[in-house]
Amino acid sequence: MEKNTKVLFLSFLIFVISISTVLISYFISLKYNFIEACIPNIDGCFSISRVGRNPPAIYLFKTGLSIVALLIFYFFWLLRTKNKYSEVFYVFSILACFFLLLYIFFLGESTAYRFFRKIGIFFYIFLIIFSQFFLYLSFKGLIDNYLFRYGYWLSILIIAIGVACIPLMYAVSGEFSQLKNAISWNYFLLIKINFLLFGISYYKSIK
Repeated sequence: MEKNTKVLFLSFLIFVISISTVLISYFISLKYNFIEACIPNIDGCFSISRVGRNPPAIYLFKTGLSIVALLIFYFFWLLRTKNKYSEVFYVFSILACFFLLLYIFFLGESTAYRFFRKIGIFFYIFLIIFSQFFLYLSFKGLIDNYLFRYGYWLSILIIAIGVACIPLMYAVSGEFSQLKNAISWNYFLLIKINFLLFGISYYKSIK
């Protein structure tokens, strides 16, 4: 399989497995009455973690996201080049995968694990959004199509939203908590879409 095909395939797997893991976990948790039916992207009725915190959904959630962590590592490893941004996104991606696995390991109902879950997911998001940004910088000038440009500006928008929403990280109840949850769901989706955008733009431009 050619490298550009591998990159496209990996970006597709990261997107599909991430989204399907969360959605299937949502329906399992709904069936077992751990959550109530709603549209979390709009209503912010619960966090993403909530859909995968109880058995049997937790087994699928942990397995699916663990696979995603490995795919993300391989994705960035495959895209290493010799320019000055490459080592940055590669190191950031390794650390991002580590913190995602830390989050997955401590996922559960125990309040004793809450600190490690928060640390894991916070640093995963911080590191993965900058990994994407430096990845786009690394290939800027080498790839020139509209999908790449969309992805580049989307990575900047994702970082800007993340910085602007840092105060919401401390919201624990009420309307601000719901807003935080809704933003988290859509933020999760944007990050995965950006993997797909890069994969398609790379496939179309690199032979």
